[in-house]
Amino acid sequence: MHRPAAGEARGWVVPYIAALFAMMMLQVSNLGFPPLLPGIEKSWGLSFSQVGLITGVNGLSSMLMAIPAGLLIERFGEKKVLRTGLFVVAIGLVVVAASSSFPMGMVGRSIWQAGFFKGTWLLWEHDLELETPFCPQGSGYFTG
Repeated sequence: MHRPAAGEARGWVVPYIAALFAMMMLQVSNLGFPPLLPGIEKSWGLSFSQVGLITGVNGLSSMLMAIPAGLLIERFGEKKVLRTGLFVVAIGLVVVAASSSFPMGMVGRSIWQAGFFKGTWLLWEHDLELETPFCPQGSGYFTG
């Protein structure tokens, strides 16, 4: 196992911690949603199909945002796309929180998930390419 020299670690620690923090913020918003579903279902008077739709937006957003997220990263850079993604997540969360009906909740959830996957695709790509002293070729499955 490669042991980094004292100054060798400084180049990757801050980007790695920043990526972990951003991923944590994105995951907290996403993983905190399922426990709220029974309350949302009761409050908005949702059917089982509507609950399925509001939760299914997650998978649909992942498929729809993969390529646009990559193109946005190439055009505007990682920092701008990540900041925008986190901002879009915040807007979507506010819309969901202020919603009192299914249609408005779907709009908020769609906005939230679009921002979530914009940031998540960026962080996955960032993690795959991040070179550390312990993993000089990157940390992804397809890097070595």
